Amino acid sequence: MAVKFDLHEKPRTNPDDPVSYIPRLVSSGTVTLKQLCHEINAGNSITPSDVKAVLSALSAYMAQHLRDGHTIDIDDLGTFRLSLKSLKPIDYFDDNTAARQLALARIIFTPKKEFFRHCAPTSYHRVAHPRRKSLALSDEEILTRMTVYMEQVKERLFTTRDLMNATGFSHTTACKRLKALVASGLVKQYGRDRHHPYYALISSDATTSPE
Repeated sequence: MAVKFDLHEKPRTNPDDPVSYIPRLVSSGTVTLKQLCHEINAGNSITPSDVKAVLSALSAYMAQHLRDGHTIDIDDLGTFRLSLKSLKPIDYFDDNTAARQLALARIIFTPKKEFFRHCAPTSYHRVAHPRRKSLALSDEEILTRMTVYMEQVKERLFTTRDLMNATGFSHTTACKRLKALVASGLVKQYGRDRHHPYYALISSDATTSPE
């Protein structure tokens, strides 16, 4: 089974830098403990209830040893250890109150090489309709993208869907930003068809109001 992925625009510290994209895995769903127990049972003589009991006990003992500061090394799988964080800045090395500011940051899992190799997908498939996280674009960046987009499609009016195509916004974000652009006088809303209102840029030299 192929691993599904999507491409997301890489954040740029300098707006003049070229646009590039990074791949991100798209989840294929969640596998539950019950499913794992039945799968292990199918390949062994162990009953699902026995598998669940062993895994539950393993989880409890692992948590106990991690709380005691141990690193847990599981053959053919990997190692587990805790990572700490400070709730407040520790300003000097001999701070006797530092322990009071500490908390668990995360549990670090480092896979063994063999396990890592087994996890490598055999093929990759890009999803056709990904659920995107909307980019943080300014009003000026939105207007610029819409100007370029409308020049390409040779239209003077656009819909919410057009804004989504030009910016990568989700439908919710596109509606929210359009409402703000209309309120600020950068975009004007016109009559609607059966489903969608139309909009026009009124602050761009390249695309002006059709009135």
